[in-house]
Amino acid sequence: MLVTALLLFSLRFVSGFSCVCSPAECEELSEGDCPGGGTVWDPCGCCRVCARVENEPCGGPYGFYGSCAEGLECVVAAHATGKPVLAANSEGICTREYHQFGAL
Repeated sequence: MLVTALLLFSLRFVSGFSCVCSPAECEELSEGDCPGGGTVWDPCGCCRVCARVENEPCGGPYGFYGSCAEGLECVVAAHATGKPVLAANSEGICTREYHQFGAL
């Protein structure tokens, strides 16, 4: 019984991401409405939103901060090495394509 009570108590603190998609409520965007970035799908895959441009935040849990425009990657700085890395669920910055080992 104690185990059940602890399990139920711990479930109160588990959070998830839930999407409620209502395409009728999506703002209509054209490529011209998003200077320099074009449009991408929102984290729920429901509405088109402006893509993030260079030096804007991106990624994050469930893609909350958005996706980068074409030709950019969402790069997260590694704490230990200071070198940029690609990391899922971490907030990053939209950066020109990062080439590992300094290759161009």
